Amino acid sequence: MDSIRSSKQSKSLIISAVLAITGTNMVLADGWDPNSKASNTDSIVNTRHNMTMSYLGGASVNMDSARNDYAEVCVYCHTPHGANSTIGAPLWNRTNPGTSYTVYNKPLTSGQTASAPGVNSLICLSCHDGTVAIDSIINMPNRPGSKSYDPTQQTAQNDAFLSSWPDNSPIMHAKLSDCLLCHTSTNPFAPDFTAFLIGTDLRDDHPVGVSLPDTTIYDFNPTTGTAGNLSFYDTNSNGRADSNELRFYNSGQGYEVECASCHNPHGTPVNSAPVNGKHGGPLIPSFLRVKDQSTLCLTCHNK
Repeated sequence: MDSIRSSKQSKSLIISAVLAITGTNMVLADGWDPNSKASNTDSIVNTRHNMTMSYLGGASVNMDSARNDYAEVCVYCHTPHGANSTIGAPLWNRTNPGTSYTVYNKPLTSGQTASAPGVNSLICLSCHDGTVAIDSIINMPNRPGSKSYDPTQQTAQNDAFLSSWPDNSPIMHAKLSDCLLCHTSTNPFAPDFTAFLIGTDLRDDHPVGVSLPDTTIYDFNPTTGTAGNLSFYDTNSNGRADSNELRFYNSGQGYEVECASCHNPHGTPVNSAPVNGKHGGPLIPSFLRVKDQSTLCLTCHNK
């Protein structure tokens, strides 16, 4: 690949490419094709967290100028070998640049102050803060004649390494913030991704890095189960934190709320019990653990 083009040129070419494919046959819907868009059923493969974008069908190639299509779902976050040693996330394959965040600073009824995001928020923010490319991973799937592993990717994004991926030569390694060049409310040809870009200013988001207050003093419900680094609401009393149960994470400062307290990045089935002997079926929207927002809030808040 020639030397990496300037950011301005890259963005201009991306917009041109998208406009070129939009025409009279383009479906004006939440996705490129209502018959092949992410169905949000059964598994992560059918959700927006499948970064191969296989659910776009043939239209997935239109994003090859924006990111490496590794043709594997899990590798955008996880690797069996050579995982990121700078963050305590399971087999983590993504770049962790040590980004600083502006934390929630509004008064809390418990008098607490939010701290920096813990690991179970940082893994979500590694895409959703818009500072790291979607395809910025440490260990790329093996391909003959290619350099697939770069340990410097643990803490810094190396575009030259990412562009060595042999299957395509992306114009830009897009961050979620770059996706908003096209995925906005003003573009009828692509779903609006604005709400998914959290950014680095967390003052308008639910506080993370805050522990569950003393429930004998404050209006909060006590958790009913503990397992390892989790304290959770054991709604079915089976002694383990199921995907549809909210939880607090202990990253060394006690049990605290993090992004993954309320969200399951792999998706949570609407039906928590097996149907016809099988798990699966529709997943709760927005990767939530509980299917309606009021129930979600009232799990922790005693109001």
